[in-house]
Amino acid sequence: MSAQIKESPQRTSNIPRGSVVGLLESRASKEFVIGVMGAVGSGLPSIVTEFEEQLVKLGYQVVRVKMSSFIAAQIENKTVTVPVSDMDDRYLKYQSGGNELRRLYGHDIMAKYAINQIGRNRLAIDPELKDLTKEPPRIAYLIDQIKHPDEVVLLRTVYRNNFYLVGVMSLEANRRARLKDDGMKPDLIDQVVNRDRKEGYKFGQQLEKAFKLADYFIHHPFGVEKLVTDQVERFIHLTHGDNAITPTKHEHAMYVAYSTAMKSSCLSRQVGASITDVSGRLIAVGTNDVPQYKGGLYSSENPTDDRCFKTHKICENNAEKNRRFAKIKLGIETKFAEVFKDADMAKIAEANVAAIADFVYEQSGIPDLIEFSRAVHAEMDALISLTRGGGGSTVGGSLYATTFPCHNCARHIIAAGIDKVYYIEPYEKSLAPEAHKDAIEVLDHDNDSVPANPPVQHTRLRFVHFSGVGPRMYTDFFQRDTRKNDNGDFVPNRTISGEFPIKIIHEYIDPHRVFEVKVATLFDEVFPITTPAPVVASLAAAPVAPPGLGTKGSGAANEG
Repeated sequence: MSAQIKESPQRTSNIPRGSVVGLLESRASKEFVIGVMGAVGSGLPSIVTEFEEQLVKLGYQVVRVKMSSFIAAQIENKTVTVPVSDMDDRYLKYQSGGNELRRLYGHDIMAKYAINQIGRNRLAIDPELKDLTKEPPRIAYLIDQIKHPDEVVLLRTVYRNNFYLVGVMSLEANRRARLKDDGMKPDLIDQVVNRDRKEGYKFGQQLEKAFKLADYFIHHPFGVEKLVTDQVERFIHLTHGDNAITPTKHEHAMYVAYSTAMKSSCLSRQVGASITDVSGRLIAVGTNDVPQYKGGLYSSENPTDDRCFKTHKICENNAEKNRRFAKIKLGIETKFAEVFKDADMAKIAEANVAAIADFVYEQSGIPDLIEFSRAVHAEMDALISLTRGGGGSTVGGSLYATTFPCHNCARHIIAAGIDKVYYIEPYEKSLAPEAHKDAIEVLDHDNDSVPANPPVQHTRLRFVHFSGVGPRMYTDFFQRDTRKNDNGDFVPNRTISGEFPIKIIHEYIDPHRVFEVKVATLFDEVFPITTPAPVVASLAAAPVAPPGLGTKGSGAANEG
C-alpha cells in the first residue's frame, strides 16, 4: 500500500496553476458520503470504525449516520407498530420497524432520513452554508447501513460523484458466530438470519438487489481483522487517486466479464463471464443471449436477428411460466366446478380461484424455473467458445461471473475442471451448493490471500464472492493520463491545497451554467467581441459566478 498520501503535507499538485481547469477544479466538493451495507452479523460496526480512522488520517471530519437510530426513534414514538414477538430482540425489532417504515413512507425513506441528517449536520457546522455557493469543509459522512436498492438510487441522485456504496461480505457461518458472541441464542439466530436472507417481499429489505450496486466489495471473515484494515485503506486511497495502486487480476477479469455483459439483450438480466487459465491468462468471455445457427450468439451484426426483443417481444421463460400458471388456474376452476355443486359454495369458490391459483403457483416452485429461456447462459457461452476455437485449458483456471452461477451452469463448470469461481450478485434460485456439496464449497473470502500454515489442500471447486473495485468504477479508479510531472518525477496523487489529496472523481459545488458563464467571461476578456443580441440577453440573466471563481473580485459585473 502506498504511504505517500498520508505522510507529508508537502506534495506537488499536477493541476496546472492558473489554468481555467485548475480554477474550476478548485470548486470541487470536499465532502465524501459513504454508504455501507451487509447482511445481519457481517460486523459492520468494526468496518465503519475502520473507515472513520482511515478518513481522519486524510484530514476529514467524520459523521456517522445510523439508520437504526431512526428506526428505534419511530418505534419509540409509535410512528410504526412492531409485533410484540419482535420487541425482545433488537435485530427483529429493527427489521420489522424498517419494513413498516418502507410500507408507510416508501422504499427510500431511510435514504431520506440520511439526507436530512447530513443537511442538518452541515448547517450545524456553519449556518452560512445555507448559501449554496459557500464551500463546505472537508467532511465525510458514513451511512450505516443501507438495505434497499431504492435507497441507493436516491443517494446517488442527490450526492452523485460524492457518494460511494461499499458492500461487506461474510459467510453465514461467520455471521452466526458474531451473533453468538453478541449473546444471541441459537433459535433466535436462526430466525434473524433466515429472515434477513429471505426478505425480498415488496416492502422488505431487498439487500441482495442493493448489493450488486456496490462500488467496492469488502470481505469480512470472522477473526481476520487485518484483512479488513487493508481493504478499507486501499479503497480510501483509490478514491483519492493514489497513483501507486493498480488493478488486481481479479478486478481486471471481473471488469472484462462486466463489460461483456453489456452485449446481452436478455430481457431478464445482463450477465457476463470470463475465464482465465491456470496462469491467469484470459482465454474466454461470454454473455447470456440467444444462440444462432453455426455457432455463437446473435448480435447486432446479424442480418437475421431472432433475439426475443426483436421477434418474440416477450421473454420465453416468462411466457412458458405464464402458460403453466394458466393451466393451474384452469385446473382449479375445473375441479371446483366438480366438487362444489351448491350454488352459494360455487360462488365463494369462484371468487377465490385467483387467490388460490396465485398461492399454488408461488408454492409450486415454478416462478424459480430457468430452463425455459432461449438464452445460453454467460458461463456456458464462455465455456462453449473454447470448444469452437480452442485457446486454452480450463483445468485449474478461474471463472468470473457477474452473478452466482445457476445449478445448470455449475455442473458444467465442475466438469470443465475450473478451480475457483468469483461472483458478484447472489442468486437465490441456484441450487448448486446443495446439489453438488461433494464438489463445491462456498467461501466468504479468497483464502489464498491469507496463507495457511501448512497450506490447505482443496478438494472442491471454490465459489468466492468477488472483493475489490466494483466493475462500474474500474475506469474511474484506474484510468490515468499520466503519473508524472513535467520533470518525469512520479506524482503520488493530486492535490489542490497542497495539504491533503483530493478525490479522484469530482462533484462540483456549482451547476454547469455557473462554469459556463465564468469561462465565457474569461474568453471575452481576451477576445472582446460584439455578441448577437439574443445571447447577450441570456447571459445577462445567467447566474453570477460564486465567490472563489472571480478574477476581478467576487461577483464582478462582467461575470453575470
